Amino acid sequence: MNGSYKTQRIVYTLPLLLLLLPGCALFDWFSQKTGEVTSSNDLVTATQDVETVEVEELTGDPLVWMDGKIIVTSDSLLDERTKLFEAQPQLQQIVALIGEQELNKNLAEGLANQAVVDRYIQDKNIDQRADYLAEVKQGYQAVIRMVNMKFFQDDHMRQASVSDAKAREYYEAQKDILPGVVTQQGGVQAMGIMFANKEDADVFKAEVQAMGDSSEEMLRTSMMTLADSKGIAVDLKDFGTVNILSPAVDAAVKDQVLGVASTPSVMVATASDGTHWVVAALDKNPTEYRSFAEIKEDIKQLLMQEEQGKQFEENMNRLRGEYKITFDDDYFASQGGPGMMPPMDMDFE
Repeated sequence: MNGSYKTQRIVYTLPLLLLLLPGCALFDWFSQKTGEVTSSNDLVTATQDVETVEVEELTGDPLVWMDGKIIVTSDSLLDERTKLFEAQPQLQQIVALIGEQELNKNLAEGLANQAVVDRYIQDKNIDQRADYLAEVKQGYQAVIRMVNMKFFQDDHMRQASVSDAKAREYYEAQKDILPGVVTQQGGVQAMGIMFANKEDADVFKAEVQAMGDSSEEMLRTSMMTLADSKGIAVDLKDFGTVNILSPAVDAAVKDQVLGVASTPSVMVATASDGTHWVVAALDKNPTEYRSFAEIKEDIKQLLMQEEQGKQFEENMNRLRGEYKITFDDDYFASQGGPGMMPPMDMDFE
């Protein structure tokens, strides 16, 4: 039952996908008529001329007929299938799902269904109705704008480039937060205790150091023993492994702990709120990363997208000035108040 449902979905979906294929006769015809259609009457006349579009002679073995006329052949089926997969590569998964023969049959049925729809629209003169022509015009304009945008971007983003040096610089600066780059998160094993003023923190630090910090275990024991003797052991916090992903450690303290030169050692770190922490940096484990060579192309692709976005904005601003684009600021200012959508914080990263 499930397989039959998937097959039916494919039958109904393929004709819609075919409308997106390059080389469509109607699209080519419209491209030639762009400058001729300037009014509703022109559009009516032009659309009626669609039937005069020359269709390439079909070659190959006949597969589907309508009123005795061949509408699909082995060659045309293969051509449409090729264009379909070029336009939607992911659809090649359908082959694995239903097999070659079933795919060809579904595609042929889809083409036949589309031919029936086209014939019906013509026979009923629906393609001459004003509402039909209005939607054709809107659809055509939408396609032209989409194609225009593609070629605009191609024409104005060719200067965008990313060197290996720039990609490596980005890698070194961002490798700790780039997804998939860190293979093993390192950090500093630490524990600490907070003091309201720096004098008390400095005294506690000196006392811990006097007890000896030549090993991780000795330093840990010294911190715990001294805190217990002063009755403040309850305030001693084990930070675990401190790294850039540690949410429970104050950002300022985190930065200072991660910058520790050697371990084991004791330091006084000042928190964002002005308090002071005596931190025992017990052990430091390096973070391991995928090498730059492994992900160089991914980084360059990411930076290329950013560079192209900048180029687009720069070119658009330049052309706005060149083409003297202006806005009625008074009108848009008057559109504020209740009922207006709030500003949207867009994040494309």
